[in-house]
Amino acid sequence: MYRHANGTSFDVQVAVVSVRDTNNAIIYRVATAQDISQRKRDEEVLLLQSSALKTAANAIIITDHRGVVQWINPAFTILTGYSSSEAIGQRLGPLINSGQQSPSFFKALWQTISTGNVWQGELINRRKDGTFYTEEQVITPVFDEQGVIHHYISIKQDVSGRKQSEIELTQYRDHLEQLVEERTMALESAKQEAERMSQVKSAFLANMSHEIRTPMNAVLGFCYLLEQRSLDNETRQLVQKIHNAGQSLLTIINDILDFSKIEAGRIEIESYPFRLSEIVNQIAELMASFTRGKAIELIIKPPLDIDGLIGDRLRLQQVLTNLVSNAIKFTEQGEVELRIRVESENDQNLFLRFEVRDTGIGISADKQREIFSPFTQADSSISRRFGGTGLGLAICQHLIQLMGGELQVNSVEGQGSKFWFVLPLHRDFHSVASSPLIGLDVLVADASPASSDTLSRTLISLGWKADVVDSGEDAFAHFVARWENHSPHDLIILDWKMPDQDGLTTADAIQQLFKASQNRSPIPILIMVATDQHEALLAQPGIACVDRIITRPITPSSLLDSVASVLSRHKQACVAEASLATPNEQLRIQGVRVLVVDDSEINREVALNILEADGAIVSTANDGEEAVNWLKSHSGAVDIVLMDIQMPVMDGYTATQKIRQDERLQQLPVIALTAGAFESLKDAAFEAGMNDFLTKPFNVEQLISIIQRHTGCYTEAPESRPELHDQPISTENLAFPGIDVDTGLVQWGSEAVFLTYLNKFVERYADSGREISQYADQNDYAAAKALAHKLKGVSGNLSLPVVMAQAQEVDAMLAAGQLNPEATQVLQEAIDQVCESIIHWENKNIRIDESQNTADFPKDPAELAELREQLEQLVDALNQDNPDFAEPLLAGLQDKLPSADYERIKNQLADFDFQAAITSTQALIKRL
Repeated sequence: MYRHANGTSFDVQVAVVSVRDTNNAIIYRVATAQDISQRKRDEEVLLLQSSALKTAANAIIITDHRGVVQWINPAFTILTGYSSSEAIGQRLGPLINSGQQSPSFFKALWQTISTGNVWQGELINRRKDGTFYTEEQVITPVFDEQGVIHHYISIKQDVSGRKQSEIELTQYRDHLEQLVEERTMALESAKQEAERMSQVKSAFLANMSHEIRTPMNAVLGFCYLLEQRSLDNETRQLVQKIHNAGQSLLTIINDILDFSKIEAGRIEIESYPFRLSEIVNQIAELMASFTRGKAIELIIKPPLDIDGLIGDRLRLQQVLTNLVSNAIKFTEQGEVELRIRVESENDQNLFLRFEVRDTGIGISADKQREIFSPFTQADSSISRRFGGTGLGLAICQHLIQLMGGELQVNSVEGQGSKFWFVLPLHRDFHSVASSPLIGLDVLVADASPASSDTLSRTLISLGWKADVVDSGEDAFAHFVARWENHSPHDLIILDWKMPDQDGLTTADAIQQLFKASQNRSPIPILIMVATDQHEALLAQPGIACVDRIITRPITPSSLLDSVASVLSRHKQACVAEASLATPNEQLRIQGVRVLVVDDSEINREVALNILEADGAIVSTANDGEEAVNWLKSHSGAVDIVLMDIQMPVMDGYTATQKIRQDERLQQLPVIALTAGAFESLKDAAFEAGMNDFLTKPFNVEQLISIIQRHTGCYTEAPESRPELHDQPISTENLAFPGIDVDTGLVQWGSEAVFLTYLNKFVERYADSGREISQYADQNDYAAAKALAHKLKGVSGNLSLPVVMAQAQEVDAMLAAGQLNPEATQVLQEAIDQVCESIIHWENKNIRIDESQNTADFPKDPAELAELREQLEQLVDALNQDNPDFAEPLLAGLQDKLPSADYERIKNQLADFDFQAAITSTQALIKRL
């Protein structure tokens, strides 16, 4: 090591050469020094690189350009098990080839590196012990100065552990994904099943609603008609019990349907304009009948100057109706009050407080929280005493919460209860109603402070002036004072039941003054009375001095209608002289022209009997198209239309829309009729242009009330109805398989009417079992189900229990998409049995006069055989459903048949009732 002049040290290599003479003696020595600092540094780098290669964790192999191993590091030996002596000089490929890669793989590899490119990838190779391992390998070509490849350097990394982990992770991932997929599929399947079951449940509820309501319509309708007949007390009580049980069942059905919809989250709160007065009036009309037989005064106090609102009218009315009916149910005497008042108001909302107070049995403190739970009542005895499902308050609470309020209660056991809630609503400033009678001066006499206060508020809300007194004597004194000052009242309203001098006595005294003064016109007098006292008041001898009777509770709407009616000198024909008529003349919708549109003849018959019993003039149509065509050609011939919603050919929605397109019919009231109670049906009805909605089975009082409200025809309810049937019904010796004769005769009132509709059943449904089977064979399940559904309803209304049960089973199978052919066969057999029974029944009636009838048949066997042949030809002609074929044959039989039989077949043919004519002719053949 030398030192440079600048002080730095550096390595040198010194060579000394001795110079000798001829005698080999050293003359001198020559020394040369070479700086080897760079070489030393290069050697150190090479040493470092060599050490690094030898100690590297990855296996490193150097081969020549043919792939013969020239050098390996220790990591290679550790990886493969081959030592340097075993590996050097061997071709690397054959040495560690596992056979797991294809020849094409190695061909592509050599193609890459032999062209001077780096190859990188994964291989599966074999160790010395025969085991496989996975490696990541990078092969890099090494070039000489001429650019020719003379070596390859290969660096290998064992990734077997990582690959195994990756495989396991992949397996875990795949397994997890499979589990997730399976779970997702399971959840999706569960969701689809839940949705399917929800749809099935909804369809079931809708179907059950329709199926239960349709026969309930007949049950309640015929109960009403029976109640109007002359019945002994025991029979009347039985009919009333059936009627009440039917109404209770209908309430339970409605509760269950509503609760099911709430559970499914399918109830949506609407927001549209409505009049609060209409809700109040309908509740008053409906609840008045509930107070009959109880010493209860129903008081309704609506807010002053508030009518047009925006909110969900139907749900609000449902809640109020439930609360008021509950209050009446649990109160035997005292008061039930519905009070509505403004709680507060801001720019966005009007907060109305609704309170229902009663003086009934009350609720204990420990039960007040539980009563809002489903199927819960104050105690178990409540259900036994008063009935009900315990769903009403739970439904009310849910509906009120959906509308933005909370139902609350205050109650003291034995003293009564008060339920209340506050709802945010909006004023409808575009719908401001004004009374057509402004500034009337009214004298009111009422001994009840609560009732007089309510009536006074009602008068003020109508813009009238009110003088309120609490006795008949004071009323007469006020009247006389105003009379003498020549400023009489415009109207007098008197309570009937007042102490000392009642309302009727007071009215008579006032009328005597009118009679004494021939120069002054009488002042209209109205008498107020509780609902259950109406008939008793009508029977009073001095009732002629009263212009009109109004029943409590009194609402602005009902009072306005009553006053407008008595003040008007242009009354409609249906109300002329109604207040002075005898009870039997007081038909509530006398002269009102009603069009009933329904595809069910049974339903049309029920409506026809009920409406005609109250004085209506009824026309009928089988479907919407027939109704529209009839109305277009008779635009002024009807006052109101009762329109079924679900009908073939043209449904009620479409028919109403077409009616509204005719300018002459745009104001014609159309009332929706349906056996379904779902909100969507009501919404669709109003959207189609219908004016109101009536659910079957309809309440008769509600039906009459709706007709009165939409036609303006108000007449007091009569004390009794005209007799519907004068002939007694006997079921003696009437037993025919498949026909519940007793029930049918009670429903239809007479044997002749019942047989008429049974014959219509034969005409229209005799082959229904086979027809349903044919539809199913043609994959027309919709038609098959429609026929089964209709057959089920018709057979139920005609008291054919076996056919109804079998039709119900077939209908259920079709709904599930599976129809057992045996079921339609059994159904057809049941229908055949009924048809046979109908023939036997008619034959039984014919045999009553058998001696006379058989005497009319020819005695000669040849003539008898000829007559049989002619009758069989007549049957063949009748089967063609063409009167042109049958009439000549029937005319030729006129002198050969008993006159009664001939006239029956002739009339049936004239009515195009071919099936009935066939039945009658076949009965004649059997008698020969």
